[in-house]
Amino acid sequence: MGENGEMKRMGKFELLELLEEGLVGALYRARDTEEDRDVLLKVISPTVSQNPFFGKQLYDKWTDQKSLVEHPNVLRVWEVGEQAGRYYLAAEAVQGQTLSAKLDESPLGIEEALSIVRQIAEGLRAIHRRGVVHGQLTPADVLLTQDKMGRLLVKIAIFDLGVSATGSAISVFGELTGAPKYMAPEVIRGRAPGAQSDIFALGVLAYELFTGREPFSSEHPTGYLFGNCEKEATPADQVNEKAPHEVALVIHRMLEKSPSDRYRAVERVVDDLDRCTECIRTGRAEVVPYGTDSAFARNYELPEPETKLKQPERTRIGHVAIFLILLGLVVGLAVHPIRNLSLIHISEPTRPLYISYAVFCLK
Repeated sequence: MGENGEMKRMGKFELLELLEEGLVGALYRARDTEEDRDVLLKVISPTVSQNPFFGKQLYDKWTDQKSLVEHPNVLRVWEVGEQAGRYYLAAEAVQGQTLSAKLDESPLGIEEALSIVRQIAEGLRAIHRRGVVHGQLTPADVLLTQDKMGRLLVKIAIFDLGVSATGSAISVFGELTGAPKYMAPEVIRGRAPGAQSDIFALGVLAYELFTGREPFSSEHPTGYLFGNCEKEATPADQVNEKAPHEVALVIHRMLEKSPSDRYRAVERVVDDLDRCTECIRTGRAEVVPYGTDSAFARNYELPEPETKLKQPERTRIGHVAIFLILLGLVVGLAVHPIRNLSLIHISEPTRPLYISYAVFCLK
């Protein structure tokens, strides 16, 4: 311990910098003194580690060999262990920023946003091929760095790097855990996360990157539990005119309420994102072939903007308004008759016209 009670070491790890601290534990930049390498070290608090439900479940997930994915777009896990009654996870350290910080700059340029979404999808594809799902994908679990050639490289942390259990998380010790903004409707309703729920979370991230807005905005975390299940997102190309229509189609499909209406596999998301790239490059959608699981094959008709009314609706509203005005005049005359009836006279032959017009307006 340091002078202020701060922990300086944990076993073979020298703790260099506290990056984040919360109810779940703490995230450090640390040094593995045996392997001589920098790592990201997530240390779970004693309270959570000793919890018979959450702590054990977390440790079992971390030590599941199927979860050890080696892929350029997945953050590599070096070690999982226990020290002084606290579980810890050591992962490769990368220089860069989280997607959470990048979202503050959104909407991004189309090519940059498309590259980020595609690389996240590639990472999810590698994870799903191992027979596991991420289950709690959020911007805090996506790291943006550079490869050896200086190009943008996106890495997903397969294990949640976040340590805060307030604000964005509903419950740490209950069954419903995670950030509700990115929860698929079926997960909110109690189903276990699956590949389609990861695709939904990716759709929320993509929407934020291309529009700078949330698809189902809420002032309180619990509001997303309703919004994600019931609200419809305004198409991305209607929020940001620079967003290509093809991209809006892909995002719309990822955000479908029913898992069966989303992509069956994240591979198809990657395929459609490649089609978007080709469409942007050539300016033609028909040059790229697609299969039956493509958003382009479904002939989606994105919802009309809520502020616009179709022509028949505007005409009908106008007729109803005129009818109500006439009705008000008739009722007013019946209740408060005018003394000089010579000013207003409705002949018998004209009365059926009022009745016909009323029937027309109320059809």
